Amino acid sequence: MLIGVTVPNSGPLAASGAAVDIAEYAEQCGFASVWVVDHLILPHVSSEAYPYTRQSGVSLPPTWPILDPLIALAAIASRTSRVLLGTGVYLLPLRHPVINAKLAVSVDVIAKGRLRLGVGLGWIKEEYTTLNVSWNDRGKQFDEQIDLLRTLWRDEAPNFNGHFWQVKEIGFEPKPVKGTIPLLIGGKNNAARRRAAKRGDGWHLIDMEPAEVAAARAALAEDCRAAGRPPDQVPTSMYASLMIGDSEISDDARQFPLMGSVGQIAKKLREYHEAGLDHIVLAARGLNTINEYTHLFDRIRAQILPQFDSGA
Repeated sequence: MLIGVTVPNSGPLAASGAAVDIAEYAEQCGFASVWVVDHLILPHVSSEAYPYTRQSGVSLPPTWPILDPLIALAAIASRTSRVLLGTGVYLLPLRHPVINAKLAVSVDVIAKGRLRLGVGLGWIKEEYTTLNVSWNDRGKQFDEQIDLLRTLWRDEAPNFNGHFWQVKEIGFEPKPVKGTIPLLIGGKNNAARRRAAKRGDGWHLIDMEPAEVAAARAALAEDCRAAGRPPDQVPTSMYASLMIGDSEISDDARQFPLMGSVGQIAKKLREYHEAGLDHIVLAARGLNTINEYTHLFDRIRAQILPQFDSGA
């Protein structure tokens, strides 16, 4: 199981560009990947609720800084050479697909083929309203975007005749370094799973318990077979909120799975590995300085990964 980390293109450190320095340190620490998040705007009041907690509304203030994820990854690519670069997740329907294709391939070329493009629909209706994108058509637009992206990245003379977008008699260069860019479908509901099985190069989950991951992977395998694809063509990754405490936390007191002592975190990582998770992305909560990030990465490397690797 690959272990990656998120870096702060969002929040108090975003405006300083600290994500680049932190990503460089993550690579030095031996993590497999670094990931960034995406939102274009944040409303003062939202009609929608974050789908992965019981909290209503948008928990982030509208003044919360967020750097564009692909621009942030381009900067990170210029300062790293080994780590995979991921978006968790990039909101495809909010931008034009040709722009999405160009931005993504630009990052991929700079990164020499290291981009993993996690993509999703998002959940804030006001983002769609602000950008004059149909909320009701977002799923259909998402599917069509995936097909158009692959056409642009693959074909020498792309032609595409979709319901929302048409492309003909154009050139689109450069192409991705490795022929395509993996598209990881974000979300843990049934629709996301079926979309991953049919169209994705992976399924990107969020904050699920190991038993839930095992069940989800079994359902994904069935969906893949129904779509005529081998299940191993659709690996699973997961964004995992992380908070390490000095003492153990009971199950009923945890707000998300990776919350607890060093021993609890290491044990949970082993359980995710046994559940068949291919790639986990550790997303630390509540960090506000570069020193806090470097201290956490050092702690994970020194105290948690040895326990996870050894199965202690």
